[in-house]
Amino acid sequence: MDMKLGPTLTDLLKEKRISIKELATACNISAKTLYEWKSNRTPRNLNDVKKVAEVLGVSLHYLIFGENDKTTISPLEQHDDEIKAGVYEVVLRRVK
Repeated sequence: MDMKLGPTLTDLLKEKRISIKELATACNISAKTLYEWKSNRTPRNLNDVKKVAEVLGVSLHYLIFGENDKTTISPLEQHDDEIKAGVYEVVLRRVK
């Protein structure tokens, strides 16, 4: 699995409409460090990467590899194919 931190970070910044400087301030990390990551330099401090992932609202795995971690798929997503195939029936009822 290849690291895709640079492209993923670039995409997330566009999606969230946040600048590198704003992200750097929010994470208490230097903008220079974030520019280096955008240029595909390998991060030196994993805790900094975790901070960025938290601020951007994504998992660490997603930020680094650009894909969702297969082990953190929600129960609904795990059964997506079965739901679409009609194996499950969804029933809505008022509980209160």
